[in-house]
Amino acid sequence: MNDNNNIGKWELGCIIFNSLVFKLFLFYPKIYLHFGGSAAWLTAFFSGAVFLAIFWLIMMLYDKYADIGIVEAVKRKFGTKASNAVSLIGVIYFIVSFCAVVFYVCCALRKTVFPTSPLWYTGVFIVLAALVTMLCGNQAVRRMHSLSSLGIGLTVAAIFVFGLKNADIYNLAPVLGKGASNVLFKGLSSLLMYSDIIAIFFLPRNSGKYSYKKTAMFSAVLAVVANVLIILIFSLNFPYEYAEGVEHITYALTKGASVGKFPIRIDFAYLLALITSAILYSSLSLSIIVNEVRKISFNIKRAGAAVMSLIMCLMLCGCYDSSEVEEKGYVIAMGIDKGDNSEFKYTFQLSNPLESGGSIGTEEKADEKQSDGNKTVDNICVEAEDFFTAKNKLKSVMSKKTDFSNVKVVALSEQVAKEDALSHCVVLMKDREVRQSANLCVADSAVEFLKSVNPTLEENTIRYYELFFKNRDVPYATVTTLRDFVSRSVDKAYDAVVPLVNENGLSGMALFLSGKMCGVADADEALIYNVLIGNTEEAGFNYGTGECVLSSVCKPDVEVSTDNVNPYITLEIEVTVSEGADLDKVARMLKSQIETFLYKTSTIGCDILGLGRKVKSDFVTQSEWESYNWNILYNNSVFSVNVIAKNGKNN
Repeated sequence: MNDNNNIGKWELGCIIFNSLVFKLFLFYPKIYLHFGGSAAWLTAFFSGAVFLAIFWLIMMLYDKYADIGIVEAVKRKFGTKASNAVSLIGVIYFIVSFCAVVFYVCCALRKTVFPTSPLWYTGVFIVLAALVTMLCGNQAVRRMHSLSSLGIGLTVAAIFVFGLKNADIYNLAPVLGKGASNVLFKGLSSLLMYSDIIAIFFLPRNSGKYSYKKTAMFSAVLAVVANVLIILIFSLNFPYEYAEGVEHITYALTKGASVGKFPIRIDFAYLLALITSAILYSSLSLSIIVNEVRKISFNIKRAGAAVMSLIMCLMLCGCYDSSEVEEKGYVIAMGIDKGDNSEFKYTFQLSNPLESGGSIGTEEKADEKQSDGNKTVDNICVEAEDFFTAKNKLKSVMSKKTDFSNVKVVALSEQVAKEDALSHCVVLMKDREVRQSANLCVADSAVEFLKSVNPTLEENTIRYYELFFKNRDVPYATVTTLRDFVSRSVDKAYDAVVPLVNENGLSGMALFLSGKMCGVADADEALIYNVLIGNTEEAGFNYGTGECVLSSVCKPDVEVSTDNVNPYITLEIEVTVSEGADLDKVARMLKSQIETFLYKTSTIGCDILGLGRKVKSDFVTQSEWESYNWNILYNNSVFSVNVIAKNGKNN
């Protein structure tokens, strides 16, 4: 507990940490991507190191003035006029900074959780919360930092940890992104991330008994590490081609967070950290601007003021989407076909817990009963030019509020997939409700597929979808999530595949090139693909003179040589075969089928194994990699496959 206006060690550390971290939840980190590209993490690391070096030099000079603050120090050295000038500059800076923070926070909230709320509404709430804390005195502001900064730090740590699941080291290539001059020197403009450290110079320690310099440097290092880690995990999660279009880096990571196959919603933690950190900094700015207000007594204890402000934060976070379960219509699947009167026909499949299923369309409302007998869902079809227009039209035919957070499947018709599947998926990825873990599939007709779904062994259609799309349980198809498809489609070194659905269930897969369907693979070829990616368990395999059960749970060892005109690619694959099978024949048959499959896909330039990522890592900058034209060279690749078959358990 601190007496009078002494700034304690913990309080100082929390103020510094939050002042350097709170911009992480806003738009500011985009500057790292703008200059760094695939090397955004390197830009963040370099600018952070430069900031720490500058800050250390400043602390060396400022440490002896820490007890009195910059204004009093200037007054003693240069007189009243100089100190007044410093005060005026500080006031102007913090007024501009305060207004900018409120504006950017309101914009962030509107794009993530309050899409229909006016900016002034959330702005007023942020300003009031900051005023409540500030008017209770400087001690209340510091207590607010002491109570909240640890939680903000834990939120950053949680976002990093949960982001590790989707990390891909190849997303960091080329290692110098847009070039050394952009990544390092032009990237120094990102030092604005740390500009708000100026606040501590207007907060005198007032004879606190601890090392000011060590405390300040330790807190600054923690903040820089937090910033760099978030940029690093974001760069690992998304290829730079997609990452540059993301506005809220931290929010994008929270949407993709999951534990195993179960998505978790830590976007609430992000939202709470965003609002709390913004209020912390805003109240600090106001207290510096009107520091004389702290002398006014309101007879409110410091802890009470801090708790009051925290409660206001929770109120803004917790009630933005409150509604009763029966007031919502939960969309569990979507289908996109070409439309008759509009560009596209969207089919929204809604869960019907009351088992009063029907099929309603904006043009065919009379046909309310489904012929397939699946009464656990309702299918509503609307025609629109894009997804957001379709959502608005859906509201006009429903009495309930639609909720897209439980979408399990997005089905694309072959015609839509061939024209441009990527543009539809990018829109869905950026929607605040649709989860990135939703599964994709391609059907002759998306609407007919959704209407034909009639689970016989499951009472719940949602559960049916969850079990239907399981990687290792589907040897003759692959499973692709919305996130995987977008990440691979925008990557010039990795092309996507999506399972085909028909009357036989999941069988075969669609091949994509730059987000457009360019071919198909049958069920046997899909099995070969699963073997190649190490995603096969106990799959039946006919090797000509017999049958066996094989498993491949490890990715192959791959080497790509580009010394000659045509890439030379060697793959060594290890598979486990049930006892009694002829290992040599199994190996020869697999080798033949794998090579045939690889030449088939390479002929159309479809790199579905991401072999180009190994080549990309050899380049230093993005411009060099893009000028290499891997997709064109991949057409003429030469493959050498070695299959090692070993005996396993008899299944």
